[in-house]
Amino acid sequence: MTEGPDRDTGVQPVVEVVGRVVVVRPADEIDIATAPSLSRALDQAITHVRASRADRIVTDCSRVTFCDSSGINALLAARLKAVRAGTTIHLTNPAPQLQRRCT
Repeated sequence: MTEGPDRDTGVQPVVEVVGRVVVVRPADEIDIATAPSLSRALDQAITHVRASRADRIVTDCSRVTFCDSSGINALLAARLKAVRAGTTIHLTNPAPQLQRRCT
């Protein structure tokens, strides 16, 4: 499946290394139009883990206002990639709606 262009929301997920943790901070809505940018950010985080020997990836969902099945699929696909890379992805501060979908 070919990914289409992301909707221009003006808010791209931030990826930063904090000590031995790679933090991904998505914001606003994660849906079919914006999930590809989350996937790219999580792929970048996995690459950082491999290169820097960081312990894990933390996805801070405190600024996520909505997440549909496309966002859930992006998170699950990244989780599988992370496991293959020998690391883990942890969600922090998920909204109740996101907690229900991920449990």
